[in-house]
Amino acid sequence: MRPRDPDIPDPYSELLDNLDMLSPVKKCPQCGMLSLKYNPSTGMIVCTRCGFSRETGQKV
Repeated sequence: MRPRDPDIPDPYSELLDNLDMLSPVKKCPQCGMLSLKYNPSTGMIVCTRCGFSRETGQKV
């Protein structure tokens, strides 16, 4: 394996640094975990870890 060029950023590190920006649904405001799921039929965002839920007002 070749040594890494320090001038070229590591793509894995960049992804981890920008994960919060890339996530379509952010962290759960109650437990802080990235476990929010959106249900388009009900228009609800629900945390699969702690049960937090919030209505978005946009049903499909």
